Amino acid sequence: MNIDKAENTTVRYTEDGTDPDASSTKAETNSVSFYSNTPEFKEVRFAAFDEEGNRSKVVTVWCCFMKKGPAVLERGSYSAEVDGITASVDVNYSGYISSIQLDEASQEKYSEFLTELLAHVYYEQSADIETLSQYEEEGQKEVLSAVGAAIKKAISATPVFTVDPVKGTSSTRYGTYEFEEKPVATISCLVEGTEIYYYITDTSSTVKPDKDTWTKYEGPVSVLFDNEKGGSKYLWAATTTDDGENWLKSAGMQPLMQTAIISQQEKM
Repeated sequence: MNIDKAENTTVRYTEDGTDPDASSTKAETNSVSFYSNTPEFKEVRFAAFDEEGNRSKVVTVWCCFMKKGPAVLERGSYSAEVDGITASVDVNYSGYISSIQLDEASQEKYSEFLTELLAHVYYEQSADIETLSQYEEEGQKEVLSAVGAAIKKAISATPVFTVDPVKGTSSTRYGTYEFEEKPVATISCLVEGTEIYYYITDTSSTVKPDKDTWTKYEGPVSVLFDNEKGGSKYLWAATTTDDGENWLKSAGMQPLMQTAIISQQEKM
């Protein structure tokens, strides 16, 4: 982030939510960068000091290394109006909420807490969050209701998979699992009114949804390995709101890889 400061002043900052003093970290240039390999919500406070050590007003910035939210979001711009508050939400190409704006009147009305509250929405990638205890609750709920309505429009009908136990997860597969193991896959979709159908196969080829050959999802699915030589199982799922007449979205889970059974002949 860039820093704009007065001449002959030194900017110092903290990353633990405390006000900077003369011993705090010095900004050596007119920009500061923060990094994290994991989701993190960081409150950074800045202040400028003149040559006599006098401190300016403290400026707080919330750095959000975002979580992956509970829903799959479609790239685009979405807006909603709830009780006079218009919220606009942008979702980037990676499926993350990248911008949240309220109408001008609402920004002014809720300015006391708005920046901090929205920082938590960015971090959680959801408006389903706790209100901030240091501010009036009702106004925060009003804002979260409008933002949540805009986010709801962005929710994709793409099926979301989880697997238990998770073993050796990579960008391309789960595993390796023993032949006797039965990993359990859970499939979900947060779009209201959707049904999920699924299909388990040994091939990585894309499978077209078919109500007659796919199984309606009623709960967690146990994936059974049946090839003693090892291999993979592929789980596909698709969503529908009209009992399979039309399919909204389909997706495949990363394959579940199994080990082979190795027999050892006894020596005589």
